[in-house]
Amino acid sequence: MSEDTRPILAVALLGSGGAGIATAGEILLETARRAGYYGKLTRSFGPQIRGGETASFVQLSIEPEAPPISRYDLVAALDWKNAERFAAELPTGPATRIVAAADAGEGPTLTGVVAEPLALREAARNTGVRENLQLLAVLCGWLGLSLGDLLDVASQRFRTRFGEASRALLADRIATPRPTGIPRLLPPENGDGSWNINGNEATGLGLLQAGIRMAAAYPITPATELLEWLSPRLEGLGGLLVQAEDELASINMAVGASFGGVPAMTATSGPGLALMHEGIGLAVAAEIPLVVVNVQRGGPSTGLPTKSEQADLLTALFGPHGDAPHVVVAPLGITDCTATAGWAVSLAEQLQTPVILQSEQRLAQTRIVCPPIDAAPAAPARARPTGDTPYQRYADTPAGISPIAKPGDADTRYVADGLEHDQDGTPTTAAAAHELQTSKRQRKLVQHDFGDLAFASEGPDDADVVLIATGSLFPTARAALSELASAGVSARAVGLRLLAPAQPALLAKTLGRARRVLVIEQSAGAQLFHYLRG
Repeated sequence: MSEDTRPILAVALLGSGGAGIATAGEILLETARRAGYYGKLTRSFGPQIRGGETASFVQLSIEPEAPPISRYDLVAALDWKNAERFAAELPTGPATRIVAAADAGEGPTLTGVVAEPLALREAARNTGVRENLQLLAVLCGWLGLSLGDLLDVASQRFRTRFGEASRALLADRIATPRPTGIPRLLPPENGDGSWNINGNEATGLGLLQAGIRMAAAYPITPATELLEWLSPRLEGLGGLLVQAEDELASINMAVGASFGGVPAMTATSGPGLALMHEGIGLAVAAEIPLVVVNVQRGGPSTGLPTKSEQADLLTALFGPHGDAPHVVVAPLGITDCTATAGWAVSLAEQLQTPVILQSEQRLAQTRIVCPPIDAAPAAPARARPTGDTPYQRYADTPAGISPIAKPGDADTRYVADGLEHDQDGTPTTAAAAHELQTSKRQRKLVQHDFGDLAFASEGPDDADVVLIATGSLFPTARAALSELASAGVSARAVGLRLLAPAQPALLAKTLGRARRVLVIEQSAGAQLFHYLRG
């Protein structure tokens, strides 16, 4: 390997809101995909509705799962406004090369070597080719990506064709001499067929493949992209997405659709989940299948809408009032969002209960280039009445799962509401009926065999140290294994895909003879740690 070629490169793009930095990151990632590379794009925004600071962090590699980076190889800025706000997300070093538009202003103090400033604004005025696209052309030339791929991606993104003058300018930009020390990528080994997908899209894919055909939701960052992705695809499958007036309406619309026999879901983030708990409790009491995707962000209250946290765990586990047993799952990475979303639908339909899927901003809005993702299996059909015996909607079966009828089915009318009821569905305050139904709702979850999907594990079974994580931090735990091994520490990573109902016996077996257990989480209150200890 020559000194100026690498198997992995990390590039940071900075600029104020409206400068097209987020778009530039997406175009760079897709251009690299077409050239045969894998990659990852994370974006960082301020909390403003419009304007503010923006950054795109792009990692390109010849392997599908590149290790975490220790610093950025190249930092490029259209302007330095508020760039200091990204200091904690932007590790640089003496080998980092820094380049900016000639009129970018004074930048923050970054460790690295400054390359020649780029004059972009005058050309943008003369040709109409925006500065972000000119900057991309320069970077593509330095990284070894082609002008043809860049033009194809940009033309599709902007839905326009570039004229002769614009193409000539971009050809000139891509031929910009590469400053000393800026590396190229090694030639790719990946052929055609890789996917460009983010966690929201991967989640939506799993939901549709498993059979979801109705969604009701109110837009909220960072779940809105999931709803935007689902809407046309649900319509194409004969389904429907309804934008409700608020989160209370959306959860109850989804409950109603599922009661009518259509697998249904809603999606939200922390503030919306708080409003949905009464509706989730209704689905528990009435035993209605339902999937609630909670894309976590920083809280409390409005909090940090564009940043990621895992601090909604306790509210997802214990939010509905009363004894309200339900299922909580979490994907263990972006590509795992599809399988976990499909599993959530299957569990909801099988167990006739709400399933909360705990996604995160870091998963949902991170875009990756990856090999094709396996399809999620279709959810099993609901247990239907046979007609052999008088129908009891809430019959106390050994498994706790009762036949569920569609409205309009002959001789199967029943009342479904939030009041406690007997086995026929008749509302009652009798202590015996409440005890029976409470036990039934709990038993169907406790007795269910969640199988191999409950936990994921990597590393030796007899490891001295076990790292426990969930969501976006499981890949981090896996990446730490090689560093620990090089330090002589035998370690294993355990990912919790199933968070509720708790599985203490299975978890104890999974931990084996570990002498130390470390819980990795993004929660100031150590919510996952205390839940597992409990």
